Amino acid sequence: MNRIFFDSSAWIEYFAGTARGQKIKQLLKPETKVFTTGMIVAEVIAKHLKEGLQTENAMQALRAIPFLVTFESKIGEETAKIYVQQRKVKQKFGLVDAHVVATARAVNAQIITCDLDFSGLSDVKLI
Repeated sequence: MNRIFFDSSAWIEYFAGTARGQKIKQLLKPETKVFTTGMIVAEVIAKHLKEGLQTENAMQALRAIPFLVTFESKIGEETAKIYVQQRKVKQKFGLVDAHVVATARAVNAQIITCDLDFSGLSDVKLI
């Protein structure tokens, strides 16, 4: 696995230093390409702010990710298709979840998550 896309739940566990976060940390190897989007940054920082946690370290780490995938119309279209498809089987599957899947697929990366809403998708590793 040399191309990975952490969803918000994975980053939150990582920054909290939980047991799951330690497993996620092990995936961060020098040869691994880590991808994210601005939406993931927003979700992670919002979680920190809601819980009254410091955001500087998280922001610094997220800014250091070399592969920030921009939101383009093609990813938007795929996001919509995935969202509609997944909502038929998972009522809690959100638009941001669909955005994660569409973006990870666009860059051929495996999704790393702690969120069970992603279960059953072939390109996902649940921690």
